[in-house]
Amino acid sequence: MNLANLFQAASQERDMQETVTPMAQQGANQVLTKANKTAPVRLGTSLAGACFTALVAMATGGWAVEKGEIGQRSEAKVQQSETDLAAAQIKVLSQALASRGAAYSEQGDLAGAIADYDRAIEIDPQNTGAYGNRGNARRAQSDLDGALRDLNRAIELGLDSAIPLRDQVLRLLAQ
Repeated sequence: MNLANLFQAASQERDMQETVTPMAQQGANQVLTKANKTAPVRLGTSLAGACFTALVAMATGGWAVEKGEIGQRSEAKVQQSETDLAAAQIKVLSQALASRGAAYSEQGDLAGAIADYDRAIEIDPQNTGAYGNRGNARRAQSDLDGALRDLNRAIELGLDSAIPLRDQVLRLLAQ
């Protein structure tokens, strides 16, 4: 592909810019970044800027871009970005529920705390803190079997700070 065709493609991308979401623009910029660990290429926020940066990278480093490849890669990157965003939103919601559960627990509302921990775990089954805190709340309610299940799961997920509480629950169960 020659430079004239690339400039034309950049112009077409710029014209389409109004219909593309900012996330798509960012995805396109990231896709067009040449993998260079020592001096990464920094891109602008528009597709036209990304195309221009790609032209510079091609001219200086021999980077080959086939016609249509930019759009295909951009679409794939946008889809991945949307997936990543959804996963991040799930984690944030789960953490928020676990935090509210901790606040309920501190106020002595163990039922409210456990309900929030239940929801946090339902949303993100890898939320170690929610398992550990729910285990502690269940222990406080004398639900030792439930506490042991939660604390063991928290430990399986890597929450080593739950080990002493789990050991305490095991001692209580042995009595």
